[in-house]
Amino acid sequence: MKIFLVLLSITTLFACSDKKPFPENKTIFLKGDANLGVHFVNVKTLNVRELPNKNSKIIDKKIFRQQIDIKELQGEWARINWYKDENKKKSEWVFMKFTSKDRAEAPKSKYEINKIHEYIPSSNYDNGKYFLVYIEKLRNTLLTIHQRVGVNVDAYTKTEINCENMKYRVLGYTEHHWDNLIDDQYSDPDWVSLVEGSSKTDLVNFACTRDNK
Repeated sequence: MKIFLVLLSITTLFACSDKKPFPENKTIFLKGDANLGVHFVNVKTLNVRELPNKNSKIIDKKIFRQQIDIKELQGEWARINWYKDENKKKSEWVFMKFTSKDRAEAPKSKYEINKIHEYIPSSNYDNGKYFLVYIEKLRNTLLTIHQRVGVNVDAYTKTEINCENMKYRVLGYTEHHWDNLIDDQYSDPDWVSLVEGSSKTDLVNFACTRDNK
């Protein structure tokens, strides 16, 4: 009888040896789970739909580089959230193809793409150095961005120049990256006449001479 019980125990042990129990407190990833979690929108505008199909109602939109959190997958569709509408639990779905694990680089502004770096000779005793970093020919004027490299701080100024009457107006100023030069920083600024020996006079003379070459 004892021999029979021993043999029965050994047989049971081998029969169950290929069924390893899951360790406690360990997350078990199912098929497709590698694509869950944080993603980023990789198109200009991504429609968020009520159901996982292209004919479903559009309930929201996400923009390029926006972060989303994918909770569930159904084919090529990803659920990013639950929400309540009149106390009914509904879902938000996006097309998985238009998302990526890696965040795309921020697009460069036209200033960054067309940047230059030309030294502006100074006629005054300013300790800073001036560089023309962007110039664009508008209909009757020039749009410029110039950089002042100072002892303690660098600054960028956006200026519109009229080479016919040699006047200018300042459109923006920042002591940070020139992307901070928003288009409407100053509301309809006045045109200003040149003052001999000023840095703006140096800028206007340099830009207008350069444009006539």
